Amino acid sequence: MARYWSATRQHYTSVPGWKRGMSPFDASSFDFAGEILTPTQISEMLAGERERCATACDKLADDFLPCHPSEYAREIRNLGAAS
Repeated sequence: MARYWSATRQHYTSVPGWKRGMSPFDASSFDFAGEILTPTQISEMLAGERERCATACDKLADDFLPCHPSEYAREIRNLGAAS
């Protein structure tokens, strides 16, 4: 699997900075399996998922939880905060 493009060497490699690689012509025989997400994109996806969970928690009735749902929602939203 080729993941990295070296503009200097004009080839694809599976390890960044590797001196031996695969030409664009050789790499063209590979199938595209999907994009590789950046850490920023992953963080954004996780933040969105946490927000959806917190919103669902806010909608729960007080009868089903030992404390107010907003306390849980606040904790869910803070899961991505740096410790």
